[in-house]
Amino acid sequence: TSSATNTLTRQGNPLTLLLQVWTTTSAWPVALDTSPNCRTGAYGGSPLFGQSGALAGDPDTAVGFNGIGFVSIPGSLQVPLNSAITVEFWNLVNSNEVREGGAFGIGGQNSPNRCWAHVPWSDRLVYWDYGDADVNGRISASYSSYQGQWTHVVLLSGGNSATGGNFKAIFLNGTLVASSSPSDGPNVVLSGAAIGRFLSPIGNYTHPGRIDEFAIYTTMLSSARINAHFSASGSGAYRTAVLSDSQLGYWRLGETVVGNGPYDQGGGRGAAIP
Repeated sequence: TSSATNTLTRQGNPLTLLLQVWTTTSAWPVALDTSPNCRTGAYGGSPLFGQSGALAGDPDTAVGFNGIGFVSIPGSLQVPLNSAITVEFWNLVNSNEVREGGAFGIGGQNSPNRCWAHVPWSDRLVYWDYGDADVNGRISASYSSYQGQWTHVVLLSGGNSATGGNFKAIFLNGTLVASSSPSDGPNVVLSGAAIGRFLSPIGNYTHPGRIDEFAIYTTMLSSARINAHFSASGSGAYRTAVLSDSQLGYWRLGETVVGNGPYDQGGGRGAAIP
């Protein structure tokens, strides 16, 4: 960090006034976790802040990842062994942006311990992997008719069938578009996550579009709760609906950069520092 200071003299003694401390190790704000868990993420790459968001009547903005930005979530975020899971977010990818991309990853593992999704892949399918993608851990659905528009994406799984999991599904805009049983789940605790990309032993896949209102739960949201989230409109309504369900974390991704320089994490002010 560096500090902007001013020096005055009082009776011959220098008096240094600290005006403000700026974080200069990163030019970006932090990705605030709106849930009570305070798992604040760190932006990396070159994300585009202040993009038009998904929610009608809500001034909160979104982040454009565009294949070159991401959010890293700390290892304090952990998906327990044998856990069910729901991952929920709003997604906007235009037809000309579709490629081999990754919307998020949790834990950084490959099969049999995957937790990641392509939304969509280059074939315009959503692929949702939780556990062993070669056995019961993968489900897919067409994304062709959702290109070029904000889409509410919900991916869920009951986890390993050996411990009671028997269902996996994809919901788009509140509608169940794919489901199957049994389900699968990782054989390890998954720690840490990334939004806008996933890192794995088989490669680094980045997301070509925008993401808004990203949340992770260690339960399977019911179809009624999914529809309650999707249908919420107006300023703050979606946030209220999401926070009424217990989650591991909820990143609204509404941060903006003010001014033309580093972000002040204390006061939320931008700074132009030479």
